[in-house]
Formats: sequence, structure tokens, C-alpha cells
Amino acid sequence: MKKLLSIAILLAIVTAANAQWLRLSGTAKGIPAGDSVEVTLPFNGEYYADNSIYIKPDTKQHFTFNLSGKSPKFIQLRYKTGVSNLLLIPGKLLRADFDAADMAKTIALTGSAKNINERLLSSALNNRALLINNLYDNRKWSADSLVHTMLPAVKKELNTTLTLVDEAAIPAKTKAIICTELKYYYANTLLLFSGALRDKMSRDAPWAKLQYAVIHSFALPGSDELASSPAASTYIHYYMVNQLHELSFLFKENPSDQKNIIETEMGMPYDTVMNLAHLYGEDYLLTLLSKKYLSAQKRERLLANVTLKYAGMKELRGANQLQNDLAASFPNSTYLNICQNRISNLENLVGKNSRNKNIIFVPDSTKITTLKELVAPYKGKVVYLDIWGTWCGPCKSEIMLYSAQLKTKFANNKDIVFLYLEMDQGQAGSVEKWKEFVNMHNVAGTHVRIDKTIMDNLWIELLGSRDVPRMFPTYVIFDRDGNVSNKNANRPSAGEILYKDLELAIAK
Repeated sequence: MKKLLSIAILLAIVTAANAQWLRLSGTAKGIPAGDSVEVTLPFNGEYYADNSIYIKPDTKQHFTFNLSGKSPKFIQLRYKTGVSNLLLIPGKLLRADFDAADMAKTIALTGSAKNINERLLSSALNNRALLINNLYDNRKWSADSLVHTMLPAVKKELNTTLTLVDEAAIPAKTKAIICTELKYYYANTLLLFSGALRDKMSRDAPWAKLQYAVIHSFALPGSDELASSPAASTYIHYYMVNQLHELSFLFKENPSDQKNIIETEMGMPYDTVMNLAHLYGEDYLLTLLSKKYLSAQKRERLLANVTLKYAGMKELRGANQLQNDLAASFPNSTYLNICQNRISNLENLVGKNSRNKNIIFVPDSTKITTLKELVAPYKGKVVYLDIWGTWCGPCKSEIMLYSAQLKTKFANNKDIVFLYLEMDQGQAGSVEKWKEFVNMHNVAGTHVRIDKTIMDNLWIELLGSRDVPRMFPTYVIFDRDGNVSNKNANRPSAGEILYKDLELAIAK
């Protein structure tokens, strides 16, 4: 598993306290004509392309980025898969030159911000020998080892790094910003590690013990820390994840009082909470629970963060609901404009894609009771059936990341039909959620939605037994006569392997 702390946080020296600009320049050697260098301004510690500014280098492959501001600001410089975290500081130039063939290995810094960047980079972030550099290489820690051996060692390493910053000849304000980012970056990485260890929902599990210890080792950030540090903003989210896990433990440990526990913690009826969880997901529950555990300022930031996270994931219904919650609780929030802009972009995208004639929703699927009836309209063509659900993460990932490539491969082939079958679970708003997802991601093909009873019958018909496990997603290839030729077909992410299977089916 890749090591999470390979990211470099690059620092700079400030000598002009009154400067009003932040500047980055550099050369992307060998960058193809027309390609852009990406500069991301993290709002909530997450990467979303919507946060980015794309800069096309000039004919000499040189690029420049300027941003007005009185305070140091973290940014990300990106090209292809290469990422460098940089701190721009008012009045000081930072230059980043790299080879476009491999940004991560070739990036070199120059300019007045160079010295402390390279000093901290080499001594603190790339050459660490302590356990945090190898977290993902050893997943067999006991709870005692995690909490009483690893965590103290990591905290000692962090303190050593913070001492390096404290000894640097930079203004106190800049030191504070750097130290805040480092502190919460370490905390977030430890919490990511605890999540990777998660195997069972028990407060006695090693991952839960580590999560609890980390949360109680790092205090919630203050207002200045939230304003300056993307990592501090992310930590609020992890803090609330811990609170949700604590609620899950309590729920599990008290089976006779589960409904009352949920209603007490969430402040609303149990059925309402369950429906909201279905419609908007776990992160929405964090915002409900935050009323009890966060101050108004931190809750405002969490609502904005999760709104932008949902917008970044193109979850329009969730983003809209969260923005409404943000506006209702904090009508004067400075975050409302940025949230509304992102949501407006998504609404425009859905509107545009809804006019795509290649997206077909079957208007009345109640007459479909068998697989034969499902594929009958496409007799004479090969059918590639995707059985999926809006509640299924792997299903959605396959569609979002790979379906467009599949359609492009067979764009000029009239002998194949892409059929999507989604099960109606009966929750309020689920039909709208289904159509929104399809239109948001421009999923060309024919879309059918059937209720659970009919879906159970189709599973039995497909698998030949009531007792065989049903897997989401499942992919099926039907021949031109409507017969199942492969009930365990490759998924779109298989790429050329799937393409060859479909080409063989078409050739028959």
C-alpha cells in the first residue's frame, strides 16, 4: 500500500512582511503543447478539480501563478499524477522547475523561499526512519502497541519537526501556520491508518483504540488554525467520524434501546434519520451529529466542507440539502457563495446531459418480470447488462470511471446495447436520485428500474437458485437471441479484456 506521507510540504522564508502578493513560477520541461499545469487552492483539505486554476506554459514552457494576499497560503502544484504541496508566502518568490515526464522525481525549487524548503523537506519529510514512514507495511499491530508504542513515537517525530520550524528565521505568524498544517497532517494520516486497519465495529478493536487515542491527543483547531490550514479543516471531519463511530458502538451495545439512542443523539425521529442516511450518505449524518459536538464556528465550516465534498463528488441532491442546512443555520456565512457556485455548475451539467438522446429511461418497467422480457426489445443485438445500485460504491465507481471509455470503444457499433438495471428499494426520493446520477455522469444507454420483488425473481432466474449470493455490481452478456451467454462477465474496468469478450459476442 502506498505510503501516505510521501507528499512534501514545502516552506518559504518571509522577509517582506508588507507584501500583498503570493507568487509561484517555474518551467515544465518537455510539456506537450496545449497541456496545462494545475494549481489547486485547497479549501477543506480535499482535492477537487473545481478548486483548480489551469495555466498553459508559454512557448518556453514557463508558467507563472500570482495570487493577492497578506497571509501565507498552501497550494498544490499538479501535473498528470505528480503533486507537490507548496506554501506561498507574501513577498517571496518560489520557483518550481520539473520534467513533465516525471514531476515527482524531478521537481527542484529555487528562489528566495528555497533554503528552509529544502532543509525541512530533506530532514523531516523524506528521510524519516520512524514508524509513520512504514505504517501501511505492517498491519498486525496490537491495540497496546498502536497506542503505547507507535503513537508516542510518531508524536515525538512530529515534535522534532515542529522544533525545526520553530528554529527557522521566519515570522511567528508563518511559523504558526506551518506548525498547524504539520500537526493536523500527522493527525489525519494516523486516522487514515486507523481506518485502513478497520475490520470489525468494536470499540475494543485495535483500529478503534488508535482512533480514540489520536482524537484525544490532538485538540480541535481554533479559528486562526481553521482559517489558515487545509489539514486542520480536514481534521474536523475525522473528529466527527470518530463521534459517529462512538454512536455506532453505543447502538450495537444496547440493542433494546437503539431507536432511543439515535433519536437522542441526532435530535430527530429514527425513521427520518434512516431515510436521510439512505438519501445523502454517512457524511450527512456527521453534520446532524455535529450539532451536539461542535461549536457554531466549527459546525459552519464542517457544513461547508461536506457541501463542497458532495459537489466535488457530483452528488447534487446531497450538496443541495447541505447548502440549505448551511443557509438555514448560518444565513450570513461567507461560505454560501462558493457552495452555490459549485452547485450551480452541477445543475447546469445535469440540465445539459438530460438532453442527451442516447440516455433512455424506460418509462414503464412494471411489465418486466423475467430476463427474457427485459432483453426482448433488443432481439438481434448483443446486450451488456449492468446490475447496479445508487447505494453501491463499487457500482458507481465503475460507471463514473470506466463507462465512457466502454461507450467510446463501441461508439460506431449498432449491434450492441448497454442496459442498466437498478433496483427500487422504495425509499422516498430514490427515483430522483437514480435519474440525477445517470444524467450527472452522462451514462449513455437504456436504464430500467424495477422493484425488489421482481429483482429477486430475476436473480433466481439468472443464478438458477435462491441460495446463491447476489453481487453488486454484476455484469451479464446476452447473445442476439436474448439468451445468457456469460452471467459473470467482466466489468468495465477490465478494459481490453471486456472489449474482446464483447467483440466475440458481436461476431457470432
